[in-house]
Amino acid sequence: MMLPPWKQHPDIPRGIGWRMGRGEDSYNQFYQWFSRMDSDAQIIYAAENPEPDEWSGIYERIKSHPWL
Repeated sequence: MMLPPWKQHPDIPRGIGWRMGRGEDSYNQFYQWFSRMDSDAQIIYAAENPEPDEWSGIYERIKSHPWL
């Protein structure tokens, strides 16, 4: 089980640090991992790891644009 980005690196605020900073690899790994889960597992995972306000919509974004 992988931690969501906001739990892996709570010190990195949402934004550029996840696209060009030290959080980029963690974010990409999470995105790939979550993309590969079946929809039932995604629902359970999201319920157990709710998005903080600044990450609102990330699960739906990944579901809509999975890493192939």
